[in-house]
Amino acid sequence: MKNIILSFLLLFLAPESKQIVYYSKIDSSDLIHLLNNINILSEFRSTKMHIRVLELRNEPGSAGNANGEATSDIFIAVSEFGEYPEQNVFKLSPLYGPFVEKVDSTGNIPMIYLSYVPDSARATLTIKCSLSKLEIK
Repeated sequence: MKNIILSFLLLFLAPESKQIVYYSKIDSSDLIHLLNNINILSEFRSTKMHIRVLELRNEPGSAGNANGEATSDIFIAVSEFGEYPEQNVFKLSPLYGPFVEKVDSTGNIPMIYLSYVPDSARATLTIKCSLSKLEIK
């Protein structure tokens, strides 16, 4: 009985093997800018894929106005489900004041309704998403 108790005590008190975690500093200014400034505007799943709509603001003044307002680049990331999914990312740019108005993922082809300000009035893009391309109207 003593041997059994001693075995259990040694099992629980024995030093654990721990994974060593390493880190490194990232020097790529593009990657640093991306990771510090990207925002998720929308994220949803359809029956066939996972979709993220991301916004990356450009430098101040990129909108061309005297007040220093910025445009944004929009990234639409699409991915199948599964262990080795097909994945793609599409870029729309430059857009001023982008906003995801609505997402429709009920049909076979997911639709994103993205509004922006091309001139003085807000306009809406209708974006059909598939794994290999976007259709924009």
